Amino acid sequence: MPRPEGVVLASDGLGLVPFGTDAQAALDVLTRALGQPVADSGWTDTFSIYGDCPGSRLRAVEWPGLLALFGNAEDGYQHRDAGDEHFMTWRLGAFGPDPYMLQTAEGIGVGAGRAEVAEAYPTATFHPATVNESASVSLVTSGGRLVGVFDEAGVLRSLEAGTRCPIG
Repeated sequence: MPRPEGVVLASDGLGLVPFGTDAQAALDVLTRALGQPVADSGWTDTFSIYGDCPGSRLRAVEWPGLLALFGNAEDGYQHRDAGDEHFMTWRLGAFGPDPYMLQTAEGIGVGAGRAEVAEAYPTATFHPATVNESASVSLVTSGGRLVGVFDEAGVLRSLEAGTRCPIG
């Protein structure tokens, strides 16, 4: 599957779709770039398998390896007020492999090693594994924060950005 043009992993969205974009408009752009989603929860409660998200409504849309969350929480993206349904989070690799081979502008995606991440992001903060959590990395940029989780071999298995929806 070729890498979709314009879909770039970023702390403030997915390149051509910034966080805060109206939900339907964002979904239309992502569908044109990535093809038809493989799953769509429709609008549902904010507490789900996708985490405990802020707001009162959540929509989870999946493409192979990529999850986009839309909600109505008040947040800093384009000064959205509570009630405005908008694009708020993306997760890559958490629900399967990434056939699109999506990357950040610095060339980092699922499958990158710790050394590659450190070279691309010299100010990254690395967190060692604990009994309850895998090793991870936080990449703070001008647009927000990217979070990556490493497997036991030190290879990124997932990346995410946007509004936090803590899982379990």
